Parts: sequence; structure tokens; C-alpha cells
Amino acid sequence: MPDKFFKMDAMDFIWDEEKNRMEIRYQLKEDAKLTEEQIREIEAARNCSYVADDDCPEIDPEKTPELYEGFLKSLGERNRKLSKLAL
Repeated sequence: MPDKFFKMDAMDFIWDEEKNRMEIRYQLKEDAKLTEEQIREIEAARNCSYVADDDCPEIDPEKTPELYEGFLKSLGERNRKLSKLAL
């Protein structure tokens, strides 16, 4: 398990009329403790195998370059958000 993590304390669903989309807002507690059940779920998820299908195709830089590029962009956005949380 990581040395430092954030646990979700509360989640709000808010409909944004301007953007015509649902926003999900989380309240995080820093250094919260996970329950034993949550730890078991995380460990079980680590052992799950990945199966590509029509809804979730394999992301391969040679076979699907557009998916691969989108995947890299989403990782960059996620990392920027996480680095802001760490400040």
C-alpha cells in the first residue's frame, strides 16, 4: 500500500446546465485509513486480468495510434490534477 493516500469522504453529483453534463465532486481526507474490506478489494483488483472487447479495446501504439494518443493525454491530465492535490 502507498505511504500516503487520499480517501474519499463525500461525493456530490451536480448537474451543470451550461455544460450540459454531470459533475462529480469529491471531498478527500488526507492520510485516512482504509478498512480491511477496502484493502482486500484493492488486492483482488490487482490480480484481475484485462480482457479487451468492443467497449474497451486494446490500446496499442501501432494498432490504434489515436487511442494511444488519447490515453497519454488523459494520463498527463490526471498527473497534473494529482500534483495539484499534493501541494
